[in-house]
Amino acid sequence: MNKTEQQISETIEVFEQVAAGYDNPSLRFFPFCGDRISMHLQLKRGQKVLDVATGTGAALIAAAQMVGPQGRVQAIDLAENMLDRAEHNLRMNGLSNVDFHLMDATKLDFKSAYFDAVI
Repeated sequence: MNKTEQQISETIEVFEQVAAGYDNPSLRFFPFCGDRISMHLQLKRGQKVLDVATGTGAALIAAAQMVGPQGRVQAIDLAENMLDRAEHNLRMNGLSNVDFHLMDATKLDFKSAYFDAVI
């Protein structure tokens, strides 16, 4: 394993371990930031959005709400536990217009120019 692969592996390990506590009320600024990001991007109904390093879904939830059921959000993260938490949070918000992918942002598996916005 080269140095870059080792660093990625260590980063994944950290986020796998902290995922369960990542939505702690002391970190309540994350949802606020997610709302602000989506507002800044001026997301519209029906758009396709890529959320890179989605974590537990703060920006993802705001984006999914803004693009509505006609739109779609693709959420990617390297840490499976983070994606599990994001999926749980999405369900708690009654949303279903998101697909989750365990994926490295440096090796995206999407068509070129597919997304209207990237978070």
